[in-house]
Amino acid sequence: MPILTRRQMLMMLVGTPAALIPKKGFIPPNPERIAQLQARINSLFMGENIGFDLRGWDNITQTEIFRIAVNGDAYYPVASSFKTLVVLYYFWYTPRELWRDDPESDAYRVAVFSNNLLTGTLLQNTAQYVGGFGNAIQKFNIFLTYTLKLDSGIFSWDWQGSPTMGQRDLYYEPTEQRSVIYNGQRYDITNLFSPRDLSQTYLYLLKPTSFPQYPQAYEALLRTRALFSIPASGYQSPIERAFGRYTGKDGVIPTEDARFGRVTNDAGIVRPLLNEYVISIMYAQGEFRLVAFLRQIRRYLIEYEVG
Repeated sequence: MPILTRRQMLMMLVGTPAALIPKKGFIPPNPERIAQLQARINSLFMGENIGFDLRGWDNITQTEIFRIAVNGDAYYPVASSFKTLVVLYYFWYTPRELWRDDPESDAYRVAVFSNNLLTGTLLQNTAQYVGGFGNAIQKFNIFLTYTLKLDSGIFSWDWQGSPTMGQRDLYYEPTEQRSVIYNGQRYDITNLFSPRDLSQTYLYLLKPTSFPQYPQAYEALLRTRALFSIPASGYQSPIERAFGRYTGKDGVIPTEDARFGRVTNDAGIVRPLLNEYVISIMYAQGEFRLVAFLRQIRRYLIEYEVG
């Protein structure tokens, strides 16, 4: 039997029909390959002011097998990438009999079309089903902090006409610790997230059994993943342009709002070849350059799997 080279194996895999490709846990973790992957990513982003977080996932054991991060715990303006959490919050607390995720529903239009006004509507409407005190912004952040164990949250959601206009969570007010450091300068900007927390969101979607103590959690996670797997007509996010279809959410903050450049974020679940991964990336030096980085990451991941 002839011995195949790595290149021949790669060409065979790329040309293999999707139905013939194993769907779960085909590539076991390999410390040497992971170390090489990390070195290549560190080299790719050297000198870049970028937030990046990559997780390897084993579908058989339902566990994270590695994390590679560059400024993964730093704060960046989140734009619309947090809306995955808003839709999850809606399904988590809204009574099942009131759930709607058809194309005319608020949840669908937030997930697929990133509707900003309806984002506020979802936050406000869901808050009535959440016990305790606080406004809609505070209740959402309590869910992120105490249920999902995330460090990030939003200070406000003041989109014109949103029922959440004027509501604040002072815990997430910009401070010296909760601010953006860009090229050595500090910027006080509201609604900051870390790449780590965006990645953690999608790890939960990959493992919907993570919260057995919450009666609606399993189905809420499944519904959320399904909605954020629907592509928007005529539009591709940076990760989609590099990897193809994914489960995720991107966002853009114009230069006049971010003050140090046009900020582009994207996060989600990808499968470049056989394995699933979670990627989150936050960058302010242009979408074309961001997509070029992501395409290189895709090549690295394929080579990681092939060996």
